[in-house]
Amino acid sequence: MQPNSRLKLIQTLNRLSVEQLEQVIFTLKPPPGIIPPSMASVGNRTSALLHWAESSGGCGLEKVNQTLEEILNFSDSLPENPQFLEQFAHRFKRNASVELSALEVRNRIGLLDKVKQSWIKGILDKSLHWKVAIDLNLTEELGLVDHFSSQIQEIPPENQPNSFPEASLVNLIAEIGEGATLLILGEPGSGKTITLLRLAQYLIIEAEKDERQPIPVIFNLSSWQTRFKTLEEWLLQEFTLKYQIPKKVAKGWIKKQQLQLLLDGLDEVSTEARESCVIALNQFLQENGLTEVIVCSRRQNYSQLSNRLKFQQAISIQPLTEEQINHYFTQAGEELQGVKQLIEEDPILADLAKSPLMLSIMTLAYQGKSAEDLLRMSSSSERRVHLFNAYVKRMFYRQRHENDDKKSKVSDQKVSHYLNWLAQKMERQSQTEFLIEAMQPRLLLNSVERRIYQGSIAFVIMTLWGIIHLGLLGFHHSFQGRLPYTPEGGLLRGVIGGIIAGLICGLFGGLVGSIKQEKIAQVFNGLIWGITYGTVFALIWQKVGFGIAYGILYGLVGCLIYRTIHRSIETVELMQWSWKKASLNVLVALIIGLSLTLSGALGEIKSIIIGLGVLFIFAFTKRNIIEFKSIIPNQGIWNSLANAQRLFIIVASITGVLMGLAEAREKAPILNDRETLIYGIINGIVDGTILGLLAGLIGAEGSGITCLKHLTLRFILWCKGYIPWNYKKFLDQSVELIFLRRNGGSYSFIHRTLREYWTEFKPPLSQLRDFSGERQQN
Repeated sequence: MQPNSRLKLIQTLNRLSVEQLEQVIFTLKPPPGIIPPSMASVGNRTSALLHWAESSGGCGLEKVNQTLEEILNFSDSLPENPQFLEQFAHRFKRNASVELSALEVRNRIGLLDKVKQSWIKGILDKSLHWKVAIDLNLTEELGLVDHFSSQIQEIPPENQPNSFPEASLVNLIAEIGEGATLLILGEPGSGKTITLLRLAQYLIIEAEKDERQPIPVIFNLSSWQTRFKTLEEWLLQEFTLKYQIPKKVAKGWIKKQQLQLLLDGLDEVSTEARESCVIALNQFLQENGLTEVIVCSRRQNYSQLSNRLKFQQAISIQPLTEEQINHYFTQAGEELQGVKQLIEEDPILADLAKSPLMLSIMTLAYQGKSAEDLLRMSSSSERRVHLFNAYVKRMFYRQRHENDDKKSKVSDQKVSHYLNWLAQKMERQSQTEFLIEAMQPRLLLNSVERRIYQGSIAFVIMTLWGIIHLGLLGFHHSFQGRLPYTPEGGLLRGVIGGIIAGLICGLFGGLVGSIKQEKIAQVFNGLIWGITYGTVFALIWQKVGFGIAYGILYGLVGCLIYRTIHRSIETVELMQWSWKKASLNVLVALIIGLSLTLSGALGEIKSIIIGLGVLFIFAFTKRNIIEFKSIIPNQGIWNSLANAQRLFIIVASITGVLMGLAEAREKAPILNDRETLIYGIINGIVDGTILGLLAGLIGAEGSGITCLKHLTLRFILWCKGYIPWNYKKFLDQSVELIFLRRNGGSYSFIHRTLREYWTEFKPPLSQLRDFSGERQQN
């Protein structure tokens, strides 16, 4: 069958209803197990039918076409232009009768906006591709994807793969039909990601026009790990981390098959996890046959896999042709004529120029130079390194000479050092995106550094809390005459006691963090806190009962917030009240209130207020919802800090007023009105501040502790020389240098190849060969 006739046959089959296709299959009688069941998409079943028909044991395409004519009374002459885009825009008729609620529409618009802002405006519009637009050539790949049955034989060799321009990619997906699955392969720098993003740009426009269309959403597979049991589990995590979508909302989209998954970077998955990723993708498609999935990968990495994706189609992006390269330089103008001449004379550079990425880098590195000024290297790899060196040097040179604010910039040498460290960490952890707020203790090199971090966290939190609590309480009780010191003496003793207690907790903090069994570590942590602070209170107040009461309070808190302190850094974007958490902590509040009352540390009313205050603090939990605004760098930490401030104000205000009134009620019988008012105000300020600080630190699952952990980690990394103190300034400077790109609040290298360059090579800038007469300036 001729290619045009074959294409028309595919189009016709994909337009069939479920009942019509069932009749075709019944007439042709393929062997059992060849065709997916009727619950699968029409596209999947059509693909399987055609592959069987074209196999050595199949009936042949002519027989399929004849059967269609008999059933549909259909002529063999279809219109030359079947208007693929119209077909594409309306093929999801399964949702035609489903009306979305106002909340569902809002969530849908929110996700579309996030995808558009993050990937289209954040990456596609700012990419190096290209000074002149190039329509890439795509080729159909045979034998690189498995289909729905192992009984399908290989397509005969006389069926040659089709080639088509990139602009026809949308048409190809329309031909495949509902539930289309596509694998896009290419060499490094060939334009895989840009092709995916261009496709996403079109799909977003279609989805915005028609609510029946699935929602195109882009993820990078590099974060896949073997610990994930299913692709859905990984998707739910990525929705939360990358788009701030609640799991409940994302799960609904997945279950209803309302998503169009565009997955980049299969080759960036760690080697040991890549096979499990392919298996999970295949399993997901078996269970969600109407969900469209498009995956990008480097060809070599995919070819090395023992498992194959069970997709309907695979295509590869072809290298640029000589005609395309010449057209590029012709359109670019005179400033690139030197580069064009060099490529014509140097076969190594000419070969590198077939990659769109390398062509773009040549443009930026060698722009305005004559061929005589540019060096020649003996090998492709050597030339490639030299090209990146030239690119890096040119970007530094351009920034020094085009930017007036030179003094505020990080030096070239430090930028290189910091980028080398960042690239190595991202490579080791299979990351493609870097968020400041997502920095974790695993960035530290060894267990000693991590123990220092854990001990430092305990020291910072407990010293800050101890100084405020012991200092203010010592001042207040000395003012009331409950301690035999002056108010200043009580404050000083409390501050010293807080520092000593913080040091002890810090010293044991690293040890506690190394205990593998969490329950034992929790108890141990509570014992250390309780014994340490109970002893300090008993010594300063010279009352054993006082020490026991506060020892119990600190011990309980130490057990409850152990996970908050020692788990990974998790930001608190939003907070909410939880009756469930409140009910779980009633017993804790009761124990604290009783211990304070029975020990004589506080009166009954004050003890009740403190107990209820602690219950109120623990009842807040974190919450994530869809936000429509762009994410700013370190937004998660800033939001956590804002939530800590809100909790401080709320709890400090409420408990301050209540404790002030309780104090005034106790003092009213023995003091005049003026003294009663003064005592009430001071007590309200002191107790309100203490409980408010506790709320800010541990409320909403540790919003304040999250900020302290983040600052402590960055301080240690800064002391080690791994990062600058103002990390955002450095990252934004790297964006200006076109080494990184910024996508909302996240940063990534402009291409994986450049990240590999920074990972593997660290040449001092002074040793970069001077190809243009420009000298490094300090």
